[in-house]
Amino acid sequence: MPIDGLFAEVVGTFLQISGLEPNTAYICEVSAVNAVGEGLKSDPLSITTLVGPPLQFFLTISATPGGTTDPAPSTYTFDAGTVAVVAAIPAAGWAFDHWEGDVSGTENPVSFLITADMLITAVFSEVIVPPEEFALTISALEGGITDPAPGPYTYLEGTLVTVTAIPSSGWKFDHWEGDVTGSNPEITVDMLQNLSIVAVFSEKAGWSPWVAGGLALLGLVGVVLVGRKSKIKRR
Repeated sequence: MPIDGLFAEVVGTFLQISGLEPNTAYICEVSAVNAVGEGLKSDPLSITTLVGPPLQFFLTISATPGGTTDPAPSTYTFDAGTVAVVAAIPAAGWAFDHWEGDVSGTENPVSFLITADMLITAVFSEVIVPPEEFALTISALEGGITDPAPGPYTYLEGTLVTVTAIPSSGWKFDHWEGDVTGSNPEITVDMLQNLSIVAVFSEKAGWSPWVAGGLALLGLVGVVLVGRKSKIKRR
């Protein structure tokens, strides 16, 4: 039966009216209609429609190791049609990679419409940082060399480098200067920063090329003298 442009029908012992607007009051009269015709109308009836609770869905948020989310990982209730916004927050040394579940992609934060129960997961990946490189500059003053030879070198952070001071003939290693000190001719440095080291040598006491040459000459003369015998003639 039409009611102000609406349609009503009897369902069992109930009168079902379709097309009503929420929060609206209706005044209607009810009468029975059969094959004979329409019966007497009832007294006017007042019908007021009310708004029922909205449809709600669950949103479950989770995160893999390496980060969290905002809102924090948990299960939340949203009204149907709500636009949810979730942000992925990586921990130090990690980066947000992508979303999994009912939401995909790499947008961060991500927004989506709640139309059903949903599950989303923020996936993080560890950031691999290559080791830093540092410079080692080796120098040697007069009187010797080093191994490795004097010069600039580049090493990865944390590399252990052994440097040996090698004195020339007539010289001796004295000490290290620069970023390393000490008198041990062999040192090992840990490359945690740029370093500069200098090998310092000193002449041996009483040594000179002229003295060395003279001693060598005397030695040769001595050999000659020893090699020749004198004969003494008696009379």
